[in-house]
Amino acid sequence: MYCVELSRRLPTQCVYDTNCSISSLAPYDHLCCFYRLCITHFYHNLQSLEGAVPKDVLQAMRSLALAERHPDIEATLTFIQTGGPKTTGIVLTLISLP
Repeated sequence: MYCVELSRRLPTQCVYDTNCSISSLAPYDHLCCFYRLCITHFYHNLQSLEGAVPKDVLQAMRSLALAERHPDIEATLTFIQTGGPKTTGIVLTLISLP
């Protein structure tokens, strides 16, 4: 609801749906836009690890970007840690999140 209030006076078009302005987005639509932006940045950051991390570990990292509950998060995080020092730091960051 906060985003809806902030954007009421903005005439800017939505980046993802150019047929509507940001001010016309409902709360759920704002949430969808935020999620798309987060996923875009997440995948962009994973691309920077290509070549430094084994492909199967990179694929496991991509599997973390789910809207629903991950089928086996503990095993996936453990597997990602086998990818080397760059992935260990990422896993430590993920498990320290509230």
